[in-house]
Amino acid sequence: MSLVRTSLAVSVALVLGGCTVETADTSSCPTGSSGSSGASGGSGTTPQGGCVRDRDIEASETWSPSACPTGYLVKRDIAIKGTGTELKLEPGTVVKHESDAGLVVAPGAALVAEGTAAQPIVFSGWQDAPGSWKGVRVESNSVRTKLAFATISGAGSSNDRRGALSIANGEAGVGGRAELSDVTIEKNAKVGLELDSRAKLGRFERIRIKDNASGGAHVEAPAVAQLRGTDVAFETNGADNVVTIETNILVQLDEDATWPSVAPAIYRVVGQHGEGGDLVRVNRHLTIEPGAIFELAGGSGFLVSGGTAGMKAVGTADKPVIFRGIAGSSWLGITYGETTWSENRLENVQIRNATQAPEWSYYGTGNTAVRKSSLLLGYNFTTAVQLTLKDVTFAGPNNAPADIAKKAAVNLTLDGANVGAAGGAVDVEAF
Repeated sequence: MSLVRTSLAVSVALVLGGCTVETADTSSCPTGSSGSSGASGGSGTTPQGGCVRDRDIEASETWSPSACPTGYLVKRDIAIKGTGTELKLEPGTVVKHESDAGLVVAPGAALVAEGTAAQPIVFSGWQDAPGSWKGVRVESNSVRTKLAFATISGAGSSNDRRGALSIANGEAGVGGRAELSDVTIEKNAKVGLELDSRAKLGRFERIRIKDNASGGAHVEAPAVAQLRGTDVAFETNGADNVVTIETNILVQLDEDATWPSVAPAIYRVVGQHGEGGDLVRVNRHLTIEPGAIFELAGGSGFLVSGGTAGMKAVGTADKPVIFRGIAGSSWLGITYGETTWSENRLENVQIRNATQAPEWSYYGTGNTAVRKSSLLLGYNFTTAVQLTLKDVTFAGPNNAPADIAKKAAVNLTLDGANVGAAGGAVDVEAF
């Protein structure tokens, strides 16, 4: 629905003419002109005068379709700067960008872009093609930054932004923040949405992320929980429709989190900068919702720490939680360390292609004769690790020699119909 509304808004905006000046002065420039503004090969009538922007915004402004009916043309990367500075876009505003241009919401500032169903706001490239501008980057944690009834398309021209919309880590350890509702992110040359480790989405409702060439989203592991919204769809993004989870030792899960399913998209777990694999390190409580599918690069795995840490993945018969290697390749597996969380549980879960649970590389069992396993419970200590398995299936190819390896003190409960990689009962190796 939002796609149709957007196309109508663009059509209306591009046949009109007009502009305004850089600041609070509301005088207008000549309308209907197609004179030179430095833009080349763009679509529609070229904006003129104050509708062309090439410097940072350091005092609050309002942009509107009445002031600039042909849209605003941003000619370089410009920042909304200063504590309390706000750029407000009124319903129906169209913002077009040159190839080296984009919008940055700097710490303390805000972007308020709230359209309506009848008058959506459009962010696009002047060339109207994937990769024709940089995108929008939010570094501010202001609660005022909101996008509603808005479309972001055609971004991806720069290597410093993976997402058409990036919610980034700002200064002094503070992450960017935004509220998104009725937003479409589509037809971008890279991923649609990028979330750094401290990013926050105060609202995430009625979102369509589709037809982005490199995937739906790229999210650092601590921010995956921010994707849990209402009526969120990842559709036809790249060849595999992936949401990439980037993980490394510097981005551990140190807060309780719930990770949603992004079906029909799949999560793909990779290492830092998207290179190789690494561990999702769970230091608090992680809950994984039904239907979530994880594809893990070689060297990737889940490592649940001791103490209060824990992981609960509970699927259903028709929406199992799946952990598997990419295209049937191997990955490490899942390790529950010295965790005593009583809610540790894997139910209606598939563990495929796991060859060596992460503990083997990072801690050592103290017994080299123990067979490597897809699921490892306990390290070298006598902590009574708690875990319940119900209706869990282990499968290959590339499966480990044992399904489960566990310390003697582990409290492992097997319920339901658990199936080992060999097709029979689950193979448990004690050490």
